[in-house]
Amino acid sequence: MNQMNLTLLLSLLLLLVLAYSLPTVDSLASKILAIIDRIK
Repeated sequence: MNQMNLTLLLSLLLLLVLAYSLPTVDSLASKILAIIDRIK
């Protein structure tokens, strides 16, 4: 449960950072998916 909370917090922080620095949505989405896969 604690692990899940940490993962959710990290995801939200990433989304906030990405929302502020939107270079290209596609590359960001692939990066997020890669990070999520790495966490799992």
